[in-house]
Amino acid sequence: MIDRKTAILITNEMEAAIAPVLAKYGLDRDRTATAYGDIYKVTFTAHLAGEDPAVKNYGLYADAYGLPADSLGTVITSRGQKYVVTGLNPRAKTMPILCKGEDGRTYKFPIASLKRVLGLPVNPWDER
Repeated sequence: MIDRKTAILITNEMEAAIAPVLAKYGLDRDRTATAYGDIYKVTFTAHLAGEDPAVKNYGLYADAYGLPADSLGTVITSRGQKYVVTGLNPRAKTMPILCKGEDGRTYKFPIASLKRVLGLPVNPWDER
């Protein structure tokens, strides 16, 4: 049985080993997903270097969500903290807006949060 500590060690070594291969082909690693226990499963996701999929998705899908394409970079204030809109994840049904917080971490928000800041009408399905 593979425990968490061992899975982390294996994953770190695999990430280090795959980094030169990704660089050779002009790719950046997005994330690594692992499952461990009786088996060990790892999934690497990558994108072309210099292209942020969340930014690209914002340009592609903003209109479908009723948002202006130029609202990327808008600042949202929530509970006294400021967040900058950095992209869109269309696969996230309830909170597809991606923002960077003042602490540098990525946070998710519903469509309604951004629409309120922009002064746009909010539909019931934006609140999900």
